[in-house]
Amino acid sequence: MIFRIPRLIEHISSIMTLEEGDLILTGTPEGVGPVVAGDKVECALADADGKQLASLEFTATARQGGYEFHG
Repeated sequence: MIFRIPRLIEHISSIMTLEEGDLILTGTPEGVGPVVAGDKVECALADADGKQLASLEFTATARQGGYEFHG
C-alpha cells in the first residue's frame, strides 16, 4: 500500500465523520485502474472462514472536485 492505515484514517476523518461499522476500502486487485464515472463497484467483507459478513455495490458519478458514490 502507498499510504499506511493510520494516515488513511487521518485523511478520511478530515473530510467526513467515520462512525462505528464504517468500512474503508484500501486496495484493488492487480490490473485494476482508476474509478471513473459510470463504473460499478462491488465489494464484500468475509471472515477467516470465507463467510460473507457484508457486501456493497455502488456506481461512481462525476462531481466537481472528485467522485460521489451512490449505493
